[in-house]
Amino acid sequence: MQRVERLRNPILIAVAFLALAAASMTTARFVAEHPGADLNPIADAGELISLIQGQEHLFWSSLSGPVTQVTVWGWPVSDGEVELGGGMSVTRLDGETESGIIDAQKPKAVSFEVGN
Repeated sequence: MQRVERLRNPILIAVAFLALAAASMTTARFVAEHPGADLNPIADAGELISLIQGQEHLFWSSLSGPVTQVTVWGWPVSDGEVELGGGMSVTRLDGETESGIIDAQKPKAVSFEVGN
């Protein structure tokens, strides 16, 4: 019985640590309604990230802390016979990055992991 108690304490500490780490990160997500459309913020994403959209680039700046990861989803592509899923790009940023450029032609969605 005492062995179970010893095992339970480290597990509780690990769960608490993971919950604390997850609570300190916020996801800001932007989506487009159709191919070629501008990205629109979901919920409070516009308050976390400032996004300037061009035809082939997205310029972003964090309004609430460093960004640790940027994920970009592309639109599905079809040649009339074969439909391919949209590409996905995940970029893990080094250090305290608060702005950047995404080289993408009007993606389907973009999400930013923002630390508080």
